[in-house]
Amino acid sequence: MNKMNKEYWENLKVFEKPEDIPGIPVYRGEEEERFFRDTVVPNLIRCGAIPKSMLKEGCWYIGDNRNTDCAKWNGKEFEYKRYKFNSTFTDTCCHFEDDDGYAFFIPFKEIAPKRLYTDREQSDTLEKAGLKGETSDLVYPEKTDGGHYDIPSMREGMEGRNDIPCWSAGALLEIIPEKIKAVNVKHDYEWEFSFDKLKDKYVVSYTNPVLDFYEETPVYEAYGDLMEVLVKTVKYLLENKRI
Repeated sequence: MNKMNKEYWENLKVFEKPEDIPGIPVYRGEEEERFFRDTVVPNLIRCGAIPKSMLKEGCWYIGDNRNTDCAKWNGKEFEYKRYKFNSTFTDTCCHFEDDDGYAFFIPFKEIAPKRLYTDREQSDTLEKAGLKGETSDLVYPEKTDGGHYDIPSMREGMEGRNDIPCWSAGALLEIIPEKIKAVNVKHDYEWEFSFDKLKDKYVVSYTNPVLDFYEETPVYEAYGDLMEVLVKTVKYLLENKRI
């Protein structure tokens, strides 16, 4: 692809999934940066990329970045989990409209199902699997009569009570590592976490790009509603001592 090919960008087809977003060349110098701003950016938006003005602070998005396909918008930039030098840490990148010469994120769809937190049964499943309650960002508050409310509240400021831990989708995504070591293989392979939406369902998996040619199925895969697949994934990682 000629990165200055205006016809290419103007004829780019509407994206149906994040994988449809093309690789974006590096644009340097006044002329190239002007082409990116005046031609590439508006056509990415035309094809389905979410403009910066429509992002919601605190919301998670699936999209395209060289290091991740899922990131949270904090109002200024995107945050995501990254694995490097044998450790997982939170990294940031800008929105593609604010290209600063480094990796940027092209958001495609907001992760916004009807319920973005664990129900009581899912919270119980996670606790029984070994997830510590203090990792939750929400709680089902205890009532004065000893029961618990059905709608969760923020955990902050609720310490020392007999509340039930509740995890939001964002909190579980923070817990899930981008990469995990492979099991029962001689080589030092790492399985990479992927997250996508197919129609009204979500699919998460751990696969190894190096082995994709030889193996048709991922080492781990879950399919269903957003919270369902996130709970299943965290439970799998806990039971297999991956987190």
